[in-house]
Amino acid sequence: GMMISSGDKSSSQIRDLDLAMDDVASGNFVLGEYHFTLAVYADSQEKLARQIATTRAELSNAGFVSAKEDLAIASSFYAQLPGNWRFRTRIANLSSLNFLGLSPLHNFAQGKQHNNPWGDCVTTLQTTNGQPYYFNFHATHPAENSLGEKAIGNTMVIGKSGTGKTALINFLLSQVQKFDPVPTIFFFDKDRGAEIFVRACGGNYLALENGVPTGFNPFQCERNEANTQFLAELVKVLGGKAEY
Repeated sequence: GMMISSGDKSSSQIRDLDLAMDDVASGNFVLGEYHFTLAVYADSQEKLARQIATTRAELSNAGFVSAKEDLAIASSFYAQLPGNWRFRTRIANLSSLNFLGLSPLHNFAQGKQHNNPWGDCVTTLQTTNGQPYYFNFHATHPAENSLGEKAIGNTMVIGKSGTGKTALINFLLSQVQKFDPVPTIFFFDKDRGAEIFVRACGGNYLALENGVPTGFNPFQCERNEANTQFLAELVKVLGGKAEY
């Protein structure tokens, strides 16, 4: 009202204020108090001054109006701790929509430690900030007991050559050896990268080489309708062409 009566020509601001009042009345968002404190640390006063200047410049570029605290520095520090509402020295009025934009909730996934289809997690990995990640091949709801559930455990490992894909797979498969009963594993390997791992786990490793008999003879399988159908399809594949 004051902007209109004074002849203020900022029509876009007037429209925004009208829209904001309508949203508040409609309950689309609420207004509340917001307080932000950023503590900057350094090894010397000179370095601290440079870091403060850099920090305030970055905040300014993002549209924030910051102030370097002096007399209320202790209150500002303790206001960072949960529940210390009375120590807030500089309070701003903020909408819930803007507050949402200031709350990115940065964190890392933690996986599921217990009650997985196989029981406890396969293994525990470390995130970049030092938190544990409980790895499983199965993706089940974290709050549900999925023990014994026949969930699908499809897992894909993607990466450039030489980055450790085979090593990671070998490690994860070595971790499943702790389960009872021990899972049966069929490992299709390339360039014999997993041969040492398979043999170390007590497995049988068969290397297929060009011109060397494999010893495979699918026609020695039991004679029944299912196997007969499989062999018929196999012969078609072996005797067929990719293109006709």
